[in-house]
Amino acid sequence: MIAVDRRELIPLIIAPAILIGFGIFLPESLLARLVSVFLILFFAQKVGGALIDEAHPIKQWLAGAIAIISLTVIIQTSFYYLDLPLRAFTDLISLALSLSLLSLFWLFARKELATDIKVTMPDKKSVMWFIGLLLPALIAFGFIMKAVISHGTLESIRTPWPFLPDGSFIAFAALSVIAWLVAKKTSSIFFTGISTTLSVLSVTLIAPFLYKLGYGFDGFLHRASQRVLLETGILHPKPLYYIGQYAFNTWISRLLNIDLMQLDKFLVPLGISCITVALFLVLKPTRRNAFSMSALPSILLLSPFVATTPQAFAYLTGLGALILAFGTHERRIHPILPILLALWSLAIHPLAGLPFIGAVGAILWANRQASLERSPLKSPILYLFILATIISVPCAFFIFSRQSGQIIWDFSHLWQIVSSFQNPLDLIPKNHVALWADWASEVAFFFPFALWGLSLYAVKSSESKNRFIPLLLIAAGTWLAGMALSTVGEFTFLINYERGNYSDRLTLISYLLLFFPALIGFGQLSERIIKRGSIAIALFLLGFAAWQAGYVYTALPRHDAAAASRGWSVGRYDFDAVRFIEQDAAGTPYTVLANQSVSAAAVETYGFARYTHNEKTGEDIFYYPIPTGGTLYELYLEAVASHPSIDAILEAGNLGNSNKIYVVLNQYWWDADRVAAYLSSAAEQTTSFGNGQVLVFRFSSQK
Repeated sequence: MIAVDRRELIPLIIAPAILIGFGIFLPESLLARLVSVFLILFFAQKVGGALIDEAHPIKQWLAGAIAIISLTVIIQTSFYYLDLPLRAFTDLISLALSLSLLSLFWLFARKELATDIKVTMPDKKSVMWFIGLLLPALIAFGFIMKAVISHGTLESIRTPWPFLPDGSFIAFAALSVIAWLVAKKTSSIFFTGISTTLSVLSVTLIAPFLYKLGYGFDGFLHRASQRVLLETGILHPKPLYYIGQYAFNTWISRLLNIDLMQLDKFLVPLGISCITVALFLVLKPTRRNAFSMSALPSILLLSPFVATTPQAFAYLTGLGALILAFGTHERRIHPILPILLALWSLAIHPLAGLPFIGAVGAILWANRQASLERSPLKSPILYLFILATIISVPCAFFIFSRQSGQIIWDFSHLWQIVSSFQNPLDLIPKNHVALWADWASEVAFFFPFALWGLSLYAVKSSESKNRFIPLLLIAAGTWLAGMALSTVGEFTFLINYERGNYSDRLTLISYLLLFFPALIGFGQLSERIIKRGSIAIALFLLGFAAWQAGYVYTALPRHDAAAASRGWSVGRYDFDAVRFIEQDAAGTPYTVLANQSVSAAAVETYGFARYTHNEKTGEDIFYYPIPTGGTLYELYLEAVASHPSIDAILEAGNLGNSNKIYVVLNQYWWDADRVAAYLSSAAEQTTSFGNGQVLVFRFSSQK
């Protein structure tokens, strides 16, 4: 540390003062937003100089920007839980605090990372190879995006794949192969990262462009909540989760004047490129590491990142923190950077962030021990980190359930974990005599084996085994914790087919924890392959392309001979039905029985407009069913069962404290024609939308 030049204190004093002044007098002005953006850009470079041990201006700026944004959102989240409305004023105050804290860090910590590594520019031959390979990559990417955008639909669909033209999967495979070739020919992390990003985005951007009305169900609920937060600055009741994403989206929406709905739809699908950024900051510029970068689209589990949810965004920030934690080896990246990103993940979704923050802590401790020339694997504290990380989510569920009573625990079932393991041969996907569908199923089945194989290969061949082994132990333990959670805990607040979701999420997190070691293993494997000559390379690329094509197919819903998706997207006739019901009710209270697509359309159109309180159960009843739980959805299932229950329909009116009850039936519902005939004969009125695609039945009850 060196003495501080007084002139360097000027920006530290003036910048927060300006932001606070705008917050008091002109918080919502265009000038305040422009000044905020300028200060973020200006301070990012300075702060980054103390965060990353390279004189690389792009890396320094990226590191500084990550730190400023992470800390600002963490402060915003703290403001929210301190009951301060999130508005333009708190945007400016939180940014002022973030810049002040990070500027102090810059002043007093920057010389701890001062090796001043020079930036090496790629040679002319590498640049020419990159340009030559980038052209076909852009053609393949453009081919996919043109098809996706031109086929964007307002209809309810089950799977996106019929909308893509023949040759799309060849394009997906080509993008991945091109990224590998860029790594081979240029040995550039930067060039390979650009090619890799194109490959990843070609998959993750399908859903937000193709599903014009929105993909999935959860996104509609979260966007409605964020819209309320943007308009009012508060949410009631105050959720324990999600604020890390809500605060970020509403802040960026105000700061850059971006439509909140569009920002949220593209947040994770575009934000996945931040993983490339994290790898760019961490990986040293070698051909082996360039090969590692090229494997990102084939090793990263893409299915969680095709749509924006707080869970997915927490995975994204948590995985970024974990990657950056590996960069703290030899003090190349300051530990504060992954810590801030891990805390942001925790603020977004604690149940997703807990494993990542524990894993980050374990890696930082292992790196610390290594820097002191001690063996990390002999440190008892490291194993405490590992154990705490493994049990964190089950323990959190247990603590929360003691207050809510929504989870039934039976620890006597723990012994069933061993007996639940099936013969591995029974788990192999069955042959359905459908080559493409069966191949995709095989790829999905062997994906975790590939992750573990590459990770173990990295441990065997890499000097980083002291840092990889703790992560592999955490990954294995997290997977076992998911097994235990599904065995001893019954999530009664979820409908039957979703009660395994939380344990499945721990399995998914275990795969994400293996991501970085598997990347390193892939880089080492690629180096061995290229030493074996042209035939070995050609065979490898052929298998790599086939793997990528099948892998991409499993990232989004599929409906084929080997796998049948039961989910349907929200369609325009769902919105027509929702608007019709509101108009037909003419201002009187009503209750609706409908599936999740119609409920999502209602939330998107009217927000959380009406609740009633059930005195018997203490449950707050939303006037549309929420499939993640609640009595109303169970009544809907009874109302549209093989033998529809009129009593269930009338009971819905009692729960919703209304005389008018509407039942919405989609044509794709099982046995829809027979159910429609029965309901039509009993209803006061039947209204059809889209030539019978959606039917609305009106009933009345006397209260």
